[in-house]
Amino acid sequence: MAEDTTVLVTGGSGYIGAWCVIGLLQRGYRVRATIRDLGREAEVRAMIARQTDPGDRLSFAAAELTSDAGWEAAAQGCSYALHVASPFPPRTPRDANELIVPAREGALRLLRAAASAGVQRVVMTSSVAAVAYGHEPPPAGPMTEALWSNPAHPDTSPYAQSKTLAERAAWDFMKQS
Repeated sequence: MAEDTTVLVTGGSGYIGAWCVIGLLQRGYRVRATIRDLGREAEVRAMIARQTDPGDRLSFAAAELTSDAGWEAAAQGCSYALHVASPFPPRTPRDANELIVPAREGALRLLRAAASAGVQRVVMTSSVAAVAYGHEPPPAGPMTEALWSNPAHPDTSPYAQSKTLAERAAWDFMKQS
């Protein structure tokens, strides 16, 4: 069954995305990975090949979190999607929207494309950043989907804001679908 199933992995050139691609290929799935620039396909393919032979089961689609272009084609024919792509800069930006907008809008772009293409299930990579920040006092007990970081709190980093707002947007999208 896995060999007939295509899984879309967003952010296939990133650390987590690449390991998702590797794991899926090792389990026999066909994988379509999004990358911003198809000129990097050979580089990403070589990186994946250091861990597992992708053969003809790995393909690429150009898609950026900040643009509608490419998402419909990327999702077409996929049974599942792993949304791993999210901006993670080497240093904190001055404007939090540099992270918030692509994270939130990219998640929504994937979800719209997946819904249009008939993708059966989307798994979105979350982060402790979406639940652990901006609480006074800190929460007691386990953190669940009922708890969210407070993006307005001054101690909530732009990255934590972006992960929180992107995930909340995804939950809202699913409630409306």
